[in-house]
Amino acid sequence: MVSNLTILSHSEFTDEYTAVSQGIMAQARVFGGSIGIAASTAILGVVQRRQLHNVAGSSSSSAMPSSAQAHHAVQQAYADAFQETMRITAIVACASFVLCLGTFERHPTAVPSRK
Repeated sequence: MVSNLTILSHSEFTDEYTAVSQGIMAQARVFGGSIGIAASTAILGVVQRRQLHNVAGSSSSSAMPSSAQAHHAVQQAYADAFQETMRITAIVACASFVLCLGTFERHPTAVPSRK
């Protein structure tokens, strides 16, 4: 994926703006990763609070499970959180794909004529 972005930024911009475009793409990747980590952590917290509020007699998700049933509840909460995160990620990926289709050019300008 990184090499695709490098090639894209080099082919879409003149040599004068290649470094700037690659820097912007690198920052967008970092920003997107930060948003993804924050969203998945928030989803994990919500699922933990929703499913583990009765485990070990505490509302804290950091309480160590004391029985096999509590251990299973913790495993199930993490599995459900991961499944929800993947569902949301798939929805965002599909929306991104649809938005990318809007950038399609029927007759694009040749790369040598851009420079």
